[in-house]
Amino acid sequence: MISVTNKFAATLYINGVLFPNFWDITINMIPNPAATVGNNNVAMDRIQYYVENMLDNSLLLGPAGTKLFDKNPMKIEGACNLLPSKPLDHLFTVCLYTKFSSIVEKMLFIDSVVLESYQSNGLRHTYNSEDKKITPLHKIIDEEFLEYCEYWYDPDPVLFRLDADGLQLIKQTWSDVDLLFEPPDEPDVGLLFDETPDKNIIKLDSFRPKISPKNSDDDDTTPTKT
Repeated sequence: MISVTNKFAATLYINGVLFPNFWDITINMIPNPAATVGNNNVAMDRIQYYVENMLDNSLLLGPAGTKLFDKNPMKIEGACNLLPSKPLDHLFTVCLYTKFSSIVEKMLFIDSVVLESYQSNGLRHTYNSEDKKITPLHKIIDEEFLEYCEYWYDPDPVLFRLDADGLQLIKQTWSDVDLLFEPPDEPDVGLLFDETPDKNIIKLDSFRPKISPKNSDDDDTTPTKT
């Protein structure tokens, strides 16, 4: 088990009020034994990058906040993360579990995400894969808000940005931030039929002993290997 801990700050918009908040987050992971050590490290770097560059100092909006800030009436600028309901800690934990599971692309297995915030007054939320009652994000959200879930299932580091033109989705890939996984090694397919075999390999015909007639009286049909 590998655990990564971090801190980040963001602002929530809930019921017409902006709340500054601070979070402690722990991500518990299990390395995929089929992945290389290098790809395990890249997967952890992706998580750190996401926390530090996509979550920290962002604005968390639910559907109501998204409608309000879509045209940006207050003319503020900043990074935004859109949640499929009010940006409360329980739902936020599920969203982060979903996002981390997506961005590591099976190089790691996300066992659990633990989230605790200043505004929660000591209440800690854990989304654990071992919980038999665990439910995927898209199954706990009303159908009319399912489009918000796609953002958290996207394996790329996409982000909404708020500027003078309103909310805009900024698309980028892991290649843009130099966090691509190493390609798998090509399998060894062995000697091709049209290749010259190694000189140390003895052909089967050469290995067979030669059979010669004992004398001239032997049957002429006795086979002789040459």
